[in-house]
Amino acid sequence: MIFKKRPEPFAPPLILTPELLAEIRRLLAREKKIPAIKLLRERTGLGLKDAKDLAEAIERGYEPPLQGRMPLSERVRALRDAGDHASAVAMVQAETGMQRHEAERFVSVLD
Repeated sequence: MIFKKRPEPFAPPLILTPELLAEIRRLLAREKKIPAIKLLRERTGLGLKDAKDLAEAIERGYEPPLQGRMPLSERVRALRDAGDHASAVAMVQAETGMQRHEAERFVSVLD
């Protein structure tokens, strides 16, 4: 079986503050993509392409990691352990862009 590497929405791993994400969303909602990209570059040190890719991913609904937020694995594990497997899979799909079968596998291998 051949697996293709899924392109990441942006290259470097980073964690945004909730305030920065809210400001980026406000700018994008007002169709101010260039100021949103500039703000991302200033606050995160991202390059132009990575900041543009991240802004566009956020515009499409991507949920980047936030400071003070539990990691995805812990949130998914809590849903799964509470018996809500469907919501756990849906959360993985929404936050990672995985296909359903990939998200199912992610949920099933959490210990």
